Amino acid sequence: MIELRSAYESALTETLQLASQASKSTSTVQTVDIAVAFEEFLDDSPRSRQFPSLQGFMRQFYSLLCIICTERSIDIEDGNDVICRVSIFKALESHEEVILNIDHIHPEALCFNLHMLASCQRPWQHLLSVNDEAGTSLIHDFLSFRKRYGFNPEALNVNRVQAGTTYKISARRQAEVSAILSGINKRHYSVAVGGTFDHLHAGHKLLLAMTGLALEPIIMREANKRRTLTIGITGDALLKNKKFVEELQDWDERQKGVAEFVVSVLMLDSSAEALKSSRRVKDTVSGARSVQDEYKSGLQINYVEIFDPFGPTITDKYISALVVSAETRSGGKAVNDSRVEKEWPPLEVFEVGVLSASNEGTDSTNETENEFNEKISSTAIRERICLHRRERRAK
Repeated sequence: MIELRSAYESALTETLQLASQASKSTSTVQTVDIAVAFEEFLDDSPRSRQFPSLQGFMRQFYSLLCIICTERSIDIEDGNDVICRVSIFKALESHEEVILNIDHIHPEALCFNLHMLASCQRPWQHLLSVNDEAGTSLIHDFLSFRKRYGFNPEALNVNRVQAGTTYKISARRQAEVSAILSGINKRHYSVAVGGTFDHLHAGHKLLLAMTGLALEPIIMREANKRRTLTIGITGDALLKNKKFVEELQDWDERQKGVAEFVVSVLMLDSSAEALKSSRRVKDTVSGARSVQDEYKSGLQINYVEIFDPFGPTITDKYISALVVSAETRSGGKAVNDSRVEKEWPPLEVFEVGVLSASNEGTDSTNETENEFNEKISSTAIRERICLHRRERRAK
């Protein structure tokens, strides 16, 4: 965390403070797309091999975001002040071919290149980059590509923020990861995750983002291969005993929040442009609801109401990987035990670490840690909403 904080804290702090100020002055929630240039893991090796290092980086990055926002009273949970979306991109080398036919580019799977970012139709108003040589070069290339794709570069308000140190994974860590993972070669085209996902917060977003990263990205030689994300969302009936249940979002609202976030980080295109079809289904026996969204690239995202810890992982034989949090790792073993009983292949289980304010290199106090933990707790969010509602009624 020390190296990552030295690299990104100044730039992130300045960016988030600017966004928060704009949110307060306009009474409009601001969206910040954070694209991190990260070269080490964006090669053609299976995502299963890249996953441990990617999740380690993303976990620390999301933790740093939460620490900064906690220390500076910036609200990034539940869409009240600033909405943050984190993606990884690969900066092109000077010798790489410039691709101008973007009809054949499928900007999915959370990792993009600079051309994909430059061709994006999102209505960005501000462009911020670090004020060092690399940042200057990046701004120049981005605006040049954007002009080639028919955008007016002057429409973006360009600002520079304080640069930090260069962040690179150590050679020793790379060697350790390569040695440990040298036997992992499986590519996953059907990946599942499950959760309650009430009042979506940074911990949920990390889990969902890493589920997207576990799925193999589309490549031209496999352009017709179907890729499926299955997201189990706990049914309302199982949540009746939750604390502050009166502020609990119902299944439809939670599904909508999950879908909006997942699509925003998986795709640079708007969901309306990328969506091929959408079906809402209700099981005639269990009453379970599901939403099945199919995209033009061949990606299908299934949002399924679940009433037990297993969900579709024991009804869909073709799911090959499951993403769990460190807090729910036992669930992965239970799922695989059940699949073995069916004589189905066990799932490869990917674990995502828990966000923390107490990582090495942070100067967090007990008060900061308590406030941090409240930002990644749906119960604490519901409690805060409940108290605010009571205060308004009392006036």
